[in-house]
Amino acid sequence: LIIGGIVALVLVKKAEKIYHDAFVYETEAPSAAPTGTPTIFTSPAPSAVAKPTFSVKTPPPTATSTASPTIAPTVSPTISPAPTKGLADSYQLAPKEDTYVFIDGPENGRIFGRENTLLVQHGSRASTKPGQVPEIPTAFGILKFVLTDDPDFPQRDRWTPNMGVTLQLSQVVNADEDDVVNIDVYRMPNNYDFIYESMTGVDYTTISKSSTDGVHVTRQTILGTDKDVELDVRSALFLSDDRMSSGLYKDDQVVLRLEINDSSPREGNTFRSRESNQPPLLVFNFGA
Repeated sequence: LIIGGIVALVLVKKAEKIYHDAFVYETEAPSAAPTGTPTIFTSPAPSAVAKPTFSVKTPPPTATSTASPTIAPTVSPTISPAPTKGLADSYQLAPKEDTYVFIDGPENGRIFGRENTLLVQHGSRASTKPGQVPEIPTAFGILKFVLTDDPDFPQRDRWTPNMGVTLQLSQVVNADEDDVVNIDVYRMPNNYDFIYESMTGVDYTTISKSSTDGVHVTRQTILGTDKDVELDVRSALFLSDDRMSSGLYKDDQVVLRLEINDSSPREGNTFRSRESNQPPLLVFNFGA
C-alpha cells in the first residue's frame, strides 16, 4: 500500500512536468503562417430597438354633403293659339258649281253645267194642256257655294248682327227696260251626294223633294236693262232654329236655286255663269 502511493505520486509529478514542457514549447514556437482561409468573426447585428409606436388618431374626414343639384322644374311651353285674323270688310265666294236644268220640254235630258250662261225662265207650263209639251220650257238655275274653300272665312260665332249677304249676278242685258222679271231665290238643303253640273232636268225631277224643295229666301224684281244684279239673300244664312238644327242646312255650303215667278211679264232672263269672266258671287259684307 505504501509502495503504491509512492508510485502514484511519482507518476503525477512526471505528468505535470510533461504538461509544463508542452506549454512552454507551444509558447516559444514561431507562429506558422496561416494556410487556410482566415476566420472572419462577424459581429452580431445590433438588436433592432423597437421604435416607439405613435398612435395618432386622425379624425375621420368630415363627409362633405354634396347637395344634389337643384333641377329646375320643366315648364311645358305655353302653346298660344294662332292669332285670330281680324274680319275683313267683305268676303267674296265664287260658286263651286253652277248650272241650269230644264224641268220639262225637249231639252230636259241635256247637261248645261259647262255653259258660260245661266238661263232662268218660268216657261208656259201653266197654259199647257195635260199631256202636251210646253211651248216654252221651265228652267231653274242652281249655284253651289262652299264656304270652307276660303280658309280665312270667319266661322258663325264671328258673324255680326248687321252683316249683309248678297248674291251678285251679271245679267245678259236686254235693250227693253220694260222686260221685267220677278226672280225667286231658294236655299236648298246641303248636298254631298251628287254633282249639279252633271245633272239633267230628268235627274233633277227624280231626286226626292227633301233634297230639292228648300226654303224661300227672297223675291226681287229685275229690269231688262240691269247689267249688275244684287239680290239680298241674308235670310238664307239665318234660317229658323228648327231648320238649322235639322242638319240639312250647315254652314260649310250654301246651295241656291233661281226661279222666275209665273207672274213675271217676261218669261225669263240669262245670267253669266262661273265659266265666264263675270261669275256669280256670294258676298258677305261685315263693314259698318
